[in-house]
Amino acid sequence: SLADAMARHQAGDLSGARPLYREHLDVTPEDANAWCLLGALEGQSGNHDVAGEAFMKATEADPEWAPAYAGLGTSLLMRGNPEEAVPALRKTLELKPDNIDARMQFALACRRIGRLDETVAALEEVLRRYPEHPDARYLLAVAFLETGQSSAAENCYRDVIRREPGRNRGFIGLGGALLSMNRPQEAEQVFAQAAGITPTDPSALTALGNAIRAQGRLADAESAYSKALAVAPEDEKALVGLAELDRIQGRPEKGLERLQAAMNRQDPPSSTYVPVARLLMDVGRHEEALSWLDRWLPNPDLGPGTRASLLSLKGRVCDRLDRLDDAWAAWTEANRGARGKFDAAHYTNAIGVVCDAFSTEVFERLARDREWQGARPLL
Repeated sequence: SLADAMARHQAGDLSGARPLYREHLDVTPEDANAWCLLGALEGQSGNHDVAGEAFMKATEADPEWAPAYAGLGTSLLMRGNPEEAVPALRKTLELKPDNIDARMQFALACRRIGRLDETVAALEEVLRRYPEHPDARYLLAVAFLETGQSSAAENCYRDVIRREPGRNRGFIGLGGALLSMNRPQEAEQVFAQAAGITPTDPSALTALGNAIRAQGRLADAESAYSKALAVAPEDEKALVGLAELDRIQGRPEKGLERLQAAMNRQDPPSSTYVPVARLLMDVGRHEEALSWLDRWLPNPDLGPGTRASLLSLKGRVCDRLDRLDDAWAAWTEANRGARGKFDAAHYTNAIGVVCDAFSTEVFERLARDREWQGARPLL
């Protein structure tokens, strides 16, 4: 029955293989490998709870069987339990250090629970053992950026681009790193390259719009977002970009209207969390903003940067509602996860960007375009 089950499994006949695996395991429940095969089948079928149970049986049948822990860790990760997945995957690596897939899964699990130093270490170990692993190199660049190591992220993304010049993910990542270092002009060029590689990819066009918006060219940014929506009419990130333009131009209600469809979904996309909270604050709906923030923050899939931004916004909302202890707690938690070291060169560049943006010509143009009716500003 086991041989027949494996043959059916390999041929893609999962429903035919399942009872044969069960038949074999009823007779030989100590067969850890058979439990793993059954777990893999259930995982392929999307039954991750059942898969986890099978892999757990495999660890009980043979506590030193590395594939059992690898399968258990992966099934836990698929079920949204990265914290529980980490020890299972660590045990896999203790038993079989060369298991590249388990090491990658371990890195992903650590990243999802915010253990970014371990994520970086795991990915660096993958590349030490397998220098040509493309996904490890790309994810290492992502992790560097999340830990505030922008220069290391830039170098890593450039390495990704050299190795896969026909894919746009390296270009989009590099552009994001450049934006984080206040180099929007360079980021714009990189995003334009990404859009040229895959003209039908809305993410490249949206990223291009973000870089242009960072330079204050709002009409050009709107054009980029509109092109992204022409390719993918419901692309949330493009809609977020347009909503941010609405906010900048003093039209927060319109921005909220753009994002209403996404917010009406049972599980709104995380890319809308920060802009929606900001827009609600802009229109004075602070209690509603706080309600949404409290709903979003427990999401285990939030990246550390997004979580910190949401906590910071919660602090601002609570401050405006005169809930000062809650504001202090939210800001403290937001800053507890802050990563990175002070970089004088990046800071100098950031000040230069501000000085360039608020030039004498800008103030002269503003003076011509509008007449300030309020109290005179004291700078």
